Amino acid sequence: MHFIAQRMTPGVAAAIIFIASVLALGGALVSQYGFGLRPCHLCLWQRVPYAVTLLLAVVAWTLRANTSRAGLVAWLCTIVFVAGGILASYHAAVEWRLIAGPDGCTGEITPGMSLEDLQARINGAAAVRCDEPALVVLGLSMAGWNAVLSFGLAAAVWWMGKALRRKS
Repeated sequence: MHFIAQRMTPGVAAAIIFIASVLALGGALVSQYGFGLRPCHLCLWQRVPYAVTLLLAVVAWTLRANTSRAGLVAWLCTIVFVAGGILASYHAAVEWRLIAGPDGCTGEITPGMSLEDLQARINGAAAVRCDEPALVVLGLSMAGWNAVLSFGLAAAVWWMGKALRRKS
């Protein structure tokens, strides 16, 4: 690790964040348009942190001559990846019915609902339910794998920011 830390530059850190964000967003789009896995509202929200880190990576690239500022951008990316991991974990918990999902996303019917309330719930229901995983691989849904990826990227980018801070 020390060998890698010595060679960490703001440009390398920005490129890694950019590539990881592009691959994550690309994977989501390929699963949607290439494999026909329609995203729910929470799936779409999970793309936002990757779009933000992609833009932050471009900012870090433009600041690559200034190690301390580029390191600060890496720390901001860490926060965004952690937020993405929390959102993905929340979605995975909704899919496994450990917690309730947002209204209009899970399709739950509560006892005592009037016919009008039920009709309104049906008319306002999401096209894709948030509490049903579209795909499960090795026991984890796509949201679960996104949580693993987001937290892993947060740890990696935190480490890169730490390595850059030592250089400044």
